Amino acid sequence: MVHLMHYEPDDTVGTADLEALADELQPGWRDEEMVRQVGHRRVVAFDRPQPGSGMSGRPGIGATGLPGILVAGDWVGPDDLLGGAALSSGRAAGRAAARRSTNDGDGRRVPAASAR
Repeated sequence: MVHLMHYEPDDTVGTADLEALADELQPGWRDEEMVRQVGHRRVVAFDRPQPGSGMSGRPGIGATGLPGILVAGDWVGPDDLLGGAALSSGRAAGRAAARRSTNDGDGRRVPAASAR
């Protein structure tokens, strides 16, 4: 995942500048699947972790309560913010899915690639 964002109240940096940076950092990105969001006056962060409570009120990867359905995103898990939270919850969901896939349904363990 590559995420580029520039916050400048007077909009002095445009999309072309960010695309030039992406060309430098991740050559070939234009050939990949991407989501582009351009917005003005976006809120950068509405809150930050508070002493004593942290981010413990956010949902975990199993928040749906449905078997086999896991969630990940910048709003999931007790760790990090935004992109960091998306990556850490994605890793946790991937590991949980890998652990579940080692059972063939009859209660017998089957070989699975190790999750890192």
